[in-house]
Amino acid sequence: MLDTMVSSEFIRGSNATLDSKILHARPSDISISCISEAEIRFGLAKKPQAANLHRSAEAFLRAVEIQSFDSPAASAYAWLRAIYEKEGLSVGSLDALIAAHAHSLGMTLVTRDKALRRLSSWLKIESW
Repeated sequence: MLDTMVSSEFIRGSNATLDSKILHARPSDISISCISEAEIRFGLAKKPQAANLHRSAEAFLRAVEIQSFDSPAASAYAWLRAIYEKEGLSVGSLDALIAAHAHSLGMTLVTRDKALRRLSSWLKIESW
């Protein structure tokens, strides 16, 4: 599961290495959380004049599987948040929801977020 930061970089085409990894992955191996979709759409709403960005984002959202957040994901979030708060780690709320979502589905979270990478003891994390 790609996090929002990785998805946004791909949409903007700002990282050739990342672009290559995503384009060469099997489509069934690439998904995002509906939370990332919401964040991407929020970013687009703030830039209504950016026609090329809107086209790229919509093409990306049509091409990836968007995972729905459900009760098992909510339980994973509660578990994960209890762990990282006990450990004194600070993780953004939406990032924690996305990480828990990936965990609940048994997926690896693809992120470059340093805070999320500190959760690798409890989650499968890769940095592309």
